[in-house]
Amino acid sequence: METQNIKSNIIAFKYFILIFELKNEITMRIPQNFEDWKICIEKKCGIPLKLEFARKRLAVYEDENLPETRRFINV
Repeated sequence: METQNIKSNIIAFKYFILIFELKNEITMRIPQNFEDWKICIEKKCGIPLKLEFARKRLAVYEDENLPETRRFINV
């Protein structure tokens, strides 16, 4: 069960990064504050910001060995 959750979390994050990169190529603007990020995630990507989503994201960000985390740090 945990492995499946991790895999679905990674897939969701990769999807988010893909959408983020595509949308930012169009707008050429990286969100600069929480409200901009919220709009990007909820409106542009269609991902509701719920506690479970935040916990999954934080779990990924805590592992600096993951490519997704390294890419996020570089943004």
